Amino acid sequence: MKVNSTNGIFKLVALVVVLLGYMANAQVRKEVKIPDLPGYKTLKGDFHVHTVYSDGRVWPDIRIQEAWHDGLDVIALTDHINYKGPVLKKAMKFEDENLPHKDAEVIAERLGITLIRGLEINEPGQLYGHFNILFLKDINELKPVQGDLIQAFKKAKKQGAFIQLNHPLDGQGKDPHWREFHQKMFDENLLDGLEIFNNKMLHKNAIPWAVDHNLSITSSSDIHYLVGLSHYEWHRPMTLLFAKENSEESIKEALFERRSAVYYADTIMGYEKHLKPLFTESVQVIEPSNIVYRKKRYTHLKNKTDLRFVLEKVREDKGVEMPETIVLLPNQTNLIEISIKDMKAIDKKSFHATYKVLNFKTLQGESIEIEFDFNKDKKDVELRRPITLDDSE
Repeated sequence: MKVNSTNGIFKLVALVVVLLGYMANAQVRKEVKIPDLPGYKTLKGDFHVHTVYSDGRVWPDIRIQEAWHDGLDVIALTDHINYKGPVLKKAMKFEDENLPHKDAEVIAERLGITLIRGLEINEPGQLYGHFNILFLKDINELKPVQGDLIQAFKKAKKQGAFIQLNHPLDGQGKDPHWREFHQKMFDENLLDGLEIFNNKMLHKNAIPWAVDHNLSITSSSDIHYLVGLSHYEWHRPMTLLFAKENSEESIKEALFERRSAVYYADTIMGYEKHLKPLFTESVQVIEPSNIVYRKKRYTHLKNKTDLRFVLEKVREDKGVEMPETIVLLPNQTNLIEISIKDMKAIDKKSFHATYKVLNFKTLQGESIEIEFDFNKDKKDVELRRPITLDDSE
C-alpha cells in the first residue's frame, strides 16, 4: 500500500490501532448480568442476523464469535431464502440453504452458543412485510414454495417452526398496518411473534398488534455488517427469554409461551408479569440498624445487575419523605435518606413507598410500579438522641 502524505500515514496507523483493539476485545466476553426469574433462566438472544449467504457481509462463524463476545446465549442465522446480495451472486453459487447453519454449528458448540436454524422470507411484489421462520430442520424444503408465503408457512409449521413478522412498519410500503393477510395468518395459526424492536428502531405503532393478538415479542439487530460498527453507543438489541434451560427446545417453548421481553438501549419492554419479578430479583433492599437520627432514617438499595434503573416516586406513607427520583447504577448500592416529617412516624417500625421504574415499560407504554416495604422485618426503632421537629439540621 502506498501512502502519499503524513495525513495518510496517521489514518493508516489509526485504522491499525482500531483493528488491533477490536481483535483483542473479540477474545473477551461481555457478560450481561440480568437475573433469572423464579423457575426460569434469563437468556439473551438475537433472532434476526444475516451472513454472506444472502445480503450480509460477514461469515457465519464470525456471527457466532460476535454473539459470544456480546454476552448472548442464543442466536438465529436468518438469511434471505428468496434474495441474495449482488456480491454473493458474483462470488458464490450454492444449492443448500442450510449452509450458514452448518458452517457455524461447530464453533457455536465450542463457545456454548445455542444456534437456531432459520431464514427470512417475503413475497416479491406484495406488501405483506418480511417474516422470520425459526427452528427449521431443513430449509431446503421451503425452496419450491418460496414464492407463496402461505404455503411456505404451512410447510414450516410441519417442521414445528415459529414464525414472526419482522420490522412491521418497514416492508409494507407507505401505509403499514395490520392487513387481511396478517389476520389470515393469525387465524390459521401461522403467526406467532412480532419483532417490535429492529436494529435501532422501536416499532411503537405496531406494538398494539402484539397485544391484541397475544403474540411473542422480540428485539433483534437485523445485522448485515459487523455488529461493533453499528452498535457502539449502546449494546446490541437483544431478546430476553425466560426459559427452563439453555436448549433449543426450551427456547422454542419460551417463545411459543410468550415468555420474552425486549432489551434495547437502557430500556426493557415486555409483559408486566415478567417485568415486575425481573425488577424484584434485580434490586435488593438492605436494611441497616433501624436508627432515627436528626429526623432521618437510612436504607440501602443494591442493584445486582448490569442494568440501570431510573425510579420516580408515586406515593409514600404519611409522615416520611422519600427522594423524588432515584437512579440505580449497575452493580452499585445507593444510600437512601428518608426524612421524618411527622412526630407520629418516629416510632413507626416499617413503612412503604411506591416508585415507577421509568425504563421498565409495558407493551402499553406505561412504566411498571414497584412498592418497597422498608424495615419489613419490623426491627425495633432506636432513637440516637431525643429529637423534636424543631431540631436544626
